[in-house]
Amino acid sequence: MGILFEHTEKMDIQAERRNTAREKERADEAETELAELRQKLARLEAEK
Repeated sequence: MGILFEHTEKMDIQAERRNTAREKERADEAETELAELRQKLARLEAEK
């Protein structure tokens, strides 16, 4: 089994967790902005 994993790159688990948390935050912000824009669009269409 040692040969199988001999040439793999070492993973920094903490860095991966930080990256995942950062990307989740970005996704949440994007979803919030999208919801706000959809509401604004609905208001503008209702004014027509």
